[in-house]
Amino acid sequence: MPTARLGDPETSHAAGDSIDADTLRTSQAAVLLVLALDGPTTDVGLIDAYLALVESGALPQQSPSGIRTRRKELVRAGYVIDTGLRHQLISGRHAIVWAVAQR
Repeated sequence: MPTARLGDPETSHAAGDSIDADTLRTSQAAVLLVLALDGPTTDVGLIDAYLALVESGALPQQSPSGIRTRRKELVRAGYVIDTGLRHQLISGRHAIVWAVAQR
């Protein structure tokens, strides 16, 4: 599965190519753990909770866009679901509330 879209800049493709299967699994597991501990939540809440755990040394560093990408991969793999709920953000926009799927 490609890690970057065709229209993404060369740097995105290089970054995607640098990720091996073990790193990807570890980063996905870290995002899933945060959702299990602090979810259901929006991407904003997920990122805030994840970065707080990074600061404490409990999780590996990931960028906010990387965290969203890992969540998206987990949705595709069936580990995370859209709860059907929407939460209004400070911006006034509504965001999907994500949760760990019951498997």
